[in-house]
Amino acid sequence: MVKLDGDKPKKSKGLRRGEHHPKAKLTDHEVELVRSLRSEGLSFAKIALKMEMGKTTVIDICAYRTRYRSDEW
Repeated sequence: MVKLDGDKPKKSKGLRRGEHHPKAKLTDHEVELVRSLRSEGLSFAKIALKMEMGKTTVIDICAYRTRYRSDEW
């Protein structure tokens, strides 16, 4: 269950997720853009260059190892 603290989504234990986490470096929009570009067929390397981030970061985002889907909170 998601609780709202103002406009900041939290997990039921009160943990912030997504761009509202204090250590977040990417916005939710950027994460969705990475996944969208991958679904269009761009390679991990091309996405990494375009988004100015590491290839491993792109792979982790696309594999949902980082930035879980919002419907999973």
